[in-house]
Amino acid sequence: MVTLYFFFTNPVTRLGVLICMIKRMYQLGLLSSIIFLSAGIGMWFVGRRCTWLYSIGIGLGVLSYLTLLLGILGIMERWVYLLIMGILIIFTRRELWEFGQYIYTRIKGIKEFKINAFNLILISLFGMSVILNLIGAFTPEVHYDALEYHFGAPGEFLKDGKIHFLQHNVYSNFPSLVEMLYLLGMLIEGDTLAKLFHWAFGILTGVTIFSFGKRLFSTKVGLVGMVVFYIFGQITILSTQALIDMGLAFYSFLGLMAIIEWIETKDRKWFLLSGISMGLAVGCKYPALLSFLAIEIFILFQKRLKSAILFALLVLLTSSPWFIKNFIWTRNPVYPLFYNIFDGKNWDKVKDERFYKAHAPGKKDPVTLVRTLVDMTFKDQFMTPLFLLLIPLGIFLKDMSKPIRYLLIYLALFYLFWFYWTHRIDRFFLPAIPAMALVSGYIYVRLAEAKILEKPLSIILIFSLLFNLYISAFTLSSINPFAYAFGFETRDEFLVRTLPPYPAMKFINENLDEDAVVLLIGEAEIHYIKRAVLYNTVFDTSIIEEVVNTSTSPEEVYEKIRDLGATHLLLNYVEVARLNRTYSYMKDFNWDLLYGFEKKYLEKLYSLEDKVLVYKVK
Repeated sequence: MVTLYFFFTNPVTRLGVLICMIKRMYQLGLLSSIIFLSAGIGMWFVGRRCTWLYSIGIGLGVLSYLTLLLGILGIMERWVYLLIMGILIIFTRRELWEFGQYIYTRIKGIKEFKINAFNLILISLFGMSVILNLIGAFTPEVHYDALEYHFGAPGEFLKDGKIHFLQHNVYSNFPSLVEMLYLLGMLIEGDTLAKLFHWAFGILTGVTIFSFGKRLFSTKVGLVGMVVFYIFGQITILSTQALIDMGLAFYSFLGLMAIIEWIETKDRKWFLLSGISMGLAVGCKYPALLSFLAIEIFILFQKRLKSAILFALLVLLTSSPWFIKNFIWTRNPVYPLFYNIFDGKNWDKVKDERFYKAHAPGKKDPVTLVRTLVDMTFKDQFMTPLFLLLIPLGIFLKDMSKPIRYLLIYLALFYLFWFYWTHRIDRFFLPAIPAMALVSGYIYVRLAEAKILEKPLSIILIFSLLFNLYISAFTLSSINPFAYAFGFETRDEFLVRTLPPYPAMKFINENLDEDAVVLLIGEAEIHYIKRAVLYNTVFDTSIIEEVVNTSTSPEEVYEKIRDLGATHLLLNYVEVARLNRTYSYMKDFNWDLLYGFEKKYLEKLYSLEDKVLVYKVK
């Protein structure tokens, strides 16, 4: 209320909000332009028979690989990327014109869409969710994983002027298709444009559900499936964070639906699009192999061994840049996985065992298999009972469509792979959610054909969606994104109240010399630190442990710290404690020796409630 009062009574506030809105429109314009260009690039690469959603996906993949190549070559200047994008516009001008005409035709065709009360409610809920997620996406990133490597690694590359091996950030060597789009966004505009890519992947996935639902079944099936997917707690949270899971879900679903189209139509176009899409999915994240294996089983069930081999080769070829890079830099194409086979630079048996232990599945007995499914559906705050309530009702349907049967088989296979081969976090299940939403939409529409069920089912569906939207808004309100998104709050003010160690990072940026080198202890959220840093993730060699535990005196610690080039230290006790509980981080650390070093050779410059401290090395 206070914010609204100032908006309506203070001309300066209104001007600031207006300027902020212009900036937001500019950022959305840049995002739309890149996506539009991606459609032209995709059509140029695979031909005009490629549907527009696949064109966008492939085009974004091309831009990601191009950013990777230029980054490895040390070309990190903004004007170069803008020039290259201008050249791409010229090369793809015919495809872009065609795509523009297609979009214009589709917009004109909206008049033919029947807007009844039910459809209007669904479209309104979808629109509200899109805007809610967009407001969250405009805020500065605060998620730990994002600041550590999804944004952290591209930020390090920008600082260094080149993409290279980061020896203390194992995550930076995972497939990085989405991270390269983040790097592109940072180069062109900044963090906000980079973050909007993840938001856009969520919308593209929803539109893909609608497109295939309409194509295979009916407009209503597509609409229900799209809205069920998008108004989903986990989608809201992920759409507002700079992670990579929405990109993974988008490409995995493209690959899945294309292979179903190929099975149904025998059109080779769909086989090609599926292989490319799954290759790009693997380029987002190693767990894309779960979807890949499910699709391979589909192909083998068609008694087409040669096709299965060809599909695997197509996926491997499309995702190969990440494996080639890793092999050149680490001697392990799937670094850091399969250490017992490939070995790998800066990796050893101890690290491998710690990494596997942290990512290993729990109990694998049948009871846990069922209980996990129920718990994930009814107890996870980001999931919804709607899926588990709707999908089993499909057994009452006669003549279930073949594509739906394929989707149900895919879901069963994916769940088994997720349960037995991952550490079962909800984000890793995300590639299955689009398929679940489409199946739910189909079952709802089929059941609603019975007049006696239509109104009760519609009421249950709408109230479930409203509840999901409420949960999403309530969860997002925990960071209060509105003040920053609309210009009532500065970036620093937002980060100070949402990112606990940020005040220490701000102190470093404002008070340390440009040539300062900061050794981080217990902290790996590096993105907002604008000075050179020495750090490590919890799975890499702990720099401070290596220094202290191999020393016998404070003097020896001092000499080793100086040899590293560190001029300052940041010590985050909160993170040390958390990582110790979760990963046994610094479990056998010689704290007495560090305290002796602190008393003799460190000068305290800043303290955040004695939880996060900044020191100068004397």
